[in-house]
This record gives sequence, C-alpha cells and structure tokens, in this order.
Amino acid sequence: MADLLPVEVPEDFTRSRNRDHTGQLRPISDDLRLAYGTAGFRHSAALLPFVVFRMGYLAGLRARELNQTIGLMITASHNPAMDNGVKIVDPKGEMLATEWEKYASELVNASDEQLPTAVRALEVQVEFHCLLVY
Repeated sequence: MADLLPVEVPEDFTRSRNRDHTGQLRPISDDLRLAYGTAGFRHSAALLPFVVFRMGYLAGLRARELNQTIGLMITASHNPAMDNGVKIVDPKGEMLATEWEKYASELVNASDEQLPTAVRALEVQVEFHCLLVY
C-alpha cells in the first residue's frame, strides 16, 4: 500500500466552521449525535452543510470500492425544516448498503479532532478491500 500522507481537513468539513446557506457560521457541538437511517441524515438545514461535505467524501470512497457511480441526494426544500436531509444512493438507485451506514454515522459524528483518524481508517479499509477484490 502506498505511503499515506497526513489528512488535512478543509474547513467546510468541520463541525466548528459549519456554515448555513447564507454563509453564517453555525458551529455544531460535538455532543450532537446524528444517525444514518433509511432516509439518510435528517435535521434542520442550518446543521447539514458539514454533513453534506462529509457524505460527499464517503460517497467517493464507496464509488472507489465498487468502481461504480454513487449518488448523493439532498431532500427538497419544500419539506419542513427538520425533514431536510442528505443520503447516499448506491449504483442501481438502492439505499446505501447497511454496513456503510455505520461508516456514515462514524464520519459525521467524529469531532474535528477525530476526523483525520476516522478518514484515514476508512481509506485504509477501502484500499485493502480494493486490493482483495481487484
């Protein structure tokens, strides 16, 4: 396996620098725990931007593992505020594989300090799986 470079986390991926759609800073406490369910992550729109960035990253890893296209779905804005959400869609339009729901929750619930370690662990796991399959 190639040498791994340190993980540098862009501000948009952090809880502490989360911004809403107007650009207003909306920090997210490490105490807020989100769970990935059948509808993905659901919460008020102001709290979801950092989740979207982290799920975009996870979708990229999933695509790499499967060597297929993965979708990232954002719910419609006409929903009530607490029904806004983001979810990952597997290649044939199906829900994210159950074992990956755990990775999604781990990535989103990681504190800013824990995120580089969580990212690296997922990358290593996906790289290892790719080596076994391909």
